[in-house]
Amino acid sequence: MAISFVKEQKKQKYLIAVFAVVILIIGVFVYQNFFRGKANIIIPDVTEELTAKKAEINFMALENPILGILQQFEEIKLTSDVENSAGRPNPFLPY
Repeated sequence: MAISFVKEQKKQKYLIAVFAVVILIIGVFVYQNFFRGKANIIIPDVTEELTAKKAEINFMALENPILGILQQFEEIKLTSDVENSAGRPNPFLPY
């Protein structure tokens, strides 16, 4: 009989401790979100206006002789069956 009372008392002490921790956490949460004063955020005054910078294009770079060596890619021609088809019926199935 005495053993069962001791187990119940230990269990009750643990439950009281857990309950106290939960109440403490809820109390801190409520204090942080509702009762604490708002933080004073100081926004500095902007006295000078921001202006957009002018973009300058260097067209002399297009006259570089290295650019004359470049070749255009040939155009890829699609066949008529590829142009008219909408693709696979279920594109998520593996091949």
